[in-house]
Amino acid sequence: MRRLLWFSLGYCAAAGLCALWRPGLWSVAAGLVLCGLTVLLFFLEKRERRLALAVLAAAGLGIGLLWCAGYRSLRLTPLEAVDGQEMEISLELCDYAKQTRYGGSVTGYAEVEGTRCKILLYTDEYEADWKPGDRVSLAAELRLTAEGGAREPTYHRTQGIFLLAYPRGEARLEPGEGIPVRYYPALWRRSLTRCVQQCFPEDTAGFVQGFLLGDKSDLSYEARNSLS
Repeated sequence: MRRLLWFSLGYCAAAGLCALWRPGLWSVAAGLVLCGLTVLLFFLEKRERRLALAVLAAAGLGIGLLWCAGYRSLRLTPLEAVDGQEMEISLELCDYAKQTRYGGSVTGYAEVEGTRCKILLYTDEYEADWKPGDRVSLAAELRLTAEGGAREPTYHRTQGIFLLAYPRGEARLEPGEGIPVRYYPALWRRSLTRCVQQCFPEDTAGFVQGFLLGDKSDLSYEARNSLS
C-alpha cells in the first residue's frame, strides 16, 4: 500500500503540472527522462533499498507526464481544429434531454475529426421525447471547452465534455431500438428522480435529488446560492 501511495503522489504531481501548464513537448521530454531515470534507479534499488521510494515517485511522475501529453495530442488537439466552426454532426444520445431556462440540452457522443467525443448540445426547445440511444443529426456550431480554444475554458471539461454544440439548422431524430445497456445508469437515475419527486414535497425533493444524484436542477436559485 505504501508503494502505491508514492507512485500515486508522483502521478498526481504530473496531473497538477499539466493542469497549470499545457502539456506538450516539455512534458514528453520530461516524461522520457524520468522514465529513463526510473529504469536506472530500479537497478540501483536492488543494492540500495532507500531508493525504492524515489523509483516509485519518479515512475509515477514520468508516466503521468507521458499520459497527459498523449491524451492531449490524441484526444484534444484534433478538436481544436473545429473550435468555432459550423459542421454537420450525428449525435448518439447518452442521456435524457433536460429543460433549461432558454430551451433544452442533451449530451451524446459523435465522431469529430476522427475522434469520438462527448458533446453537450443546446436546443431552442425542450425535447422531452429524446432518450438515450436515439440519434440526432444537425448542422451546429462547435465550441471547445478545454484550453486551446478561442474562448475561455468552461467547467464542462471536468465532466468529460470537450465540445458544446449550438444548432444552426433543424435537428433530425432517428429513434433508437430501446435503450442500450451502456446507458442504463441514465435510465435508473431518471427512475430515482421520479421516485423522489413522488415521495417528497416540492420544497424538499430538490434537496434530496441533489444529495442522492448530484442533480441540482430542481433547486431554486436562492437555495443553490445558500448551499454555495
